[in-house]
Amino acid sequence: MFTITPHAQKHPDRPAVIYGNGETIESYGQLEERSRRLVHVFRRWGLEPGDCLAVLLGNDDFFFDLFWACPRAGLYFTPVNWHLQRDEVQYIVDNCDARAFVAHAAFAEVAEAVAPAVPRVAVSASVGGPIPGFRPLEEELAGAPDAPLGEELEGSIMLYSSGTTGRPKGVRRPLARVPAGDPATVMATVGLTALFGMKEGDVYLSPAPLYHAAPLVFASAQHRIGATSVVMRRFDPEEALRIIQDQKVTTSQWVPTHFKRLLSLPEEVRARYDVSSLRVAVHAAAPCPIAVKEAMIAW
Repeated sequence: MFTITPHAQKHPDRPAVIYGNGETIESYGQLEERSRRLVHVFRRWGLEPGDCLAVLLGNDDFFFDLFWACPRAGLYFTPVNWHLQRDEVQYIVDNCDARAFVAHAAFAEVAEAVAPAVPRVAVSASVGGPIPGFRPLEEELAGAPDAPLGEELEGSIMLYSSGTTGRPKGVRRPLARVPAGDPATVMATVGLTALFGMKEGDVYLSPAPLYHAAPLVFASAQHRIGATSVVMRRFDPEEALRIIQDQKVTTSQWVPTHFKRLLSLPEEVRARYDVSSLRVAVHAAAPCPIAVKEAMIAW
């Protein structure tokens, strides 16, 4: 089965997620336990398979705990772009039929306004600090049992466009009631990693916001194959090179703008870092100018 549990059993101490340049490291054993406890929290909240969890988070420490609880509880997971205006955030939380809403305290002003405006949301919880009217998720997690889940069901990501032509648009794929990690259900995602030669034990760099499709799909797919995802909080070209060097990054996914900013670094800065570990650099989201791609290949 393509889920985190087999990797947690085989390699509990292997890093599953590294945030920044090692400031926070979460092992497969920790990710498995925390996501399992969150499923118990969700069930206590009354969430059922087919319900949706909406999150308003940056590339924060809680992100993959929440994400991986959803494909164990049969839930939809909708990450909301925190750059959007309040009414756009509210529209997405409402339109995705969210029954629970989790927000980081950094976005408290927006979250506090959105939650009561969406009657369907039964529970709102905060991470990273308090939000008035929200339950502190850290306390909810601490009080959750560390017990087997029984039935675990695969979930799905439900993403939205940026709303440049009207309201943000999302697509809800029907959920089949299949076990978490069901090969037939997740084969397209796992096949994507195989297509680009990504494999167990790799160290993958995610330099972009996880509310975007490609970063979330690629980063979470690493966990299905037993690789490590290194998540930058925010993109900085020199910091990306430093992370590649320090974390011995082997695979990555970028957009052409990332490439342009890397190539714009002074030659002496680019030469300062050993990036020889990197063997795969996928680009997505937009066409890459030929000259930019050739320069990256030459590098």
